[in-house]
Amino acid sequence: MTEPAVPDPKPKPTNVLLIVGIVVGLIVLLCGGAVAGVVLWVRANTGDLKAVGQEMQQEAQRFAVAGTDRTCLEEGFRRTTPCGDLDIKCNVRASVFTSFCLQAAPATDGFCEGVPARGDFLAFTKFATQSCADRGLMGHQGCSQVVQQLASHCDRETAALPSP
Repeated sequence: MTEPAVPDPKPKPTNVLLIVGIVVGLIVLLCGGAVAGVVLWVRANTGDLKAVGQEMQQEAQRFAVAGTDRTCLEEGFRRTTPCGDLDIKCNVRASVFTSFCLQAAPATDGFCEGVPARGDFLAFTKFATQSCADRGLMGHQGCSQVVQQLASHCDRETAALPSP
């Protein structure tokens, strides 16, 4: 009489490698599809994006005449608040407006105090996360983009200062 075969409780290494290979392949495929989707979207909307950029530049310059860098930043946050994370055009409009408005607006004392350089990744990420959370926009892509415009503006302002 032969005893029944007991299944091997350990998976065979080839099965594990096959599963890992499939998972990695799917991840690569999904990432490739996402990149292709973004490229196609940008190509399809290039004309619209250029027009939006010109429109936002004109709007920002008109707004900046009556405001300051602080009012430009608050307006950027106001504009991005209703945008959904996937509403790329809405978030781009708010971000571009903020950039042009900050460039055109009169500076106020201390505006860039406490704004870390974009190159200081950890400090900037903490600052951006807190800035958006303070406005009830935790995790909001458009808010992050507006904060990036603030940091870019402050980086330019800091670079333009004469060295002591």
